[in-house]
Formats: sequence, structure tokens, C-alpha cells
Amino acid sequence: MGDSEAPETQSSAMAVRVLLREFTELQEGRLEGFHVKLVREGDLFDWEVGVFGPPHTVYHGAYLKASMQFPPDYPMQPPDFFFRTKMFHPNRPRQRHGLHVGALRRLLERPP
Repeated sequence: MGDSEAPETQSSAMAVRVLLREFTELQEGRLEGFHVKLVREGDLFDWEVGVFGPPHTVYHGAYLKASMQFPPDYPMQPPDFFFRTKMFHPNRPRQRHGLHVGALRRLLERPP
């Protein structure tokens, strides 16, 4: 038996490194319009997120609360992202607030 780590442990260790770097960058305000904090101190896999509504959109001036849960094999698999603030979106059923990360990116990058 070799002393190599199990693939799950390697994935999780990589996820912790990536999440620590990304969380630190967001805490330092490097991405305008977002606020993040950990749900539980020391658990990098569960975040509370605040998204400020982008200018020139119907969400301008809004502060939308959300949560993100990251899988152990992040960044190879995407996180789950759920809005906690109720809002209308034509592509989402009323009872669900989840939004795929790619859809969120397209929403925020839409030209005014």
C-alpha cells in the first residue's frame, strides 16, 4: 500500500484550497456587488451570500440574500446556489428559488 491519499481526500483538499482563496478575495471586496460570509465558522463549504442588484436592471437597489453549498469535489463540480430573498423570475417556479450559476452569470453580465 502506498502513502498516497484517497481521491476523495485529494478532491476535498483541493476544494478547501480553492474555496479559501475565493472566499478571501470576496471578503477583500475584489468582486463588486457581492458580500459573503460563512454559515458556520471554519466550514468553507457553506456560504451566505448577498448580491446587490446591478444598475440599469429591475433589481437595481435591491439586496438579494442567497446561499451557496459547495461539493467536496469543487471546482470540478459547481456549487448549489439558492436565493433566500423571494423574487419573481419568469424561468423559475414560485416555490423554488434555486438558480444555476451559469444563469446567474448571464443575468449579471447582461448589458444595460
